[in-house]
Amino acid sequence: MPSFFSFRDAKSLASRYCDIRKKAADVSGVIGRHKAEIVRSAKLLVEFEAQIKLSGISIDEISKRGKGIRIASLRNAGFSSVADVLNVDPQSLTSINGIGQKSAFTISRAASLVAHEVRENTFVALSVD
Repeated sequence: MPSFFSFRDAKSLASRYCDIRKKAADVSGVIGRHKAEIVRSAKLLVEFEAQIKLSGISIDEISKRGKGIRIASLRNAGFSSVADVLNVDPQSLTSINGIGQKSAFTISRAASLVAHEVRENTFVALSVD
């Protein structure tokens, strides 16, 4: 048998409905803020992992990305990994014997290409545990 609502009951239900919708919107906003923070943190973690990988990649990989790169000059100057090259600006590379401005930019560009490839292939697994 159907139930009948009084005006007061209908008004109370409508008020509860509005309260629930407001709470749902609040929760949605909190979730959005947390999601943005999680995405930002995940990107930082990927960058951290990529830096670790780049520290383990020999400068020999740079020579595969550009012609005429003087790896021996870099090695003699104390560079051993792609990360080492990425941590200096191209202008600083010109202070190395045998590396001019054009070579410095070629080296930096080649190191950036390696870094891009590493970042594109670096993934992190996030767990709720």
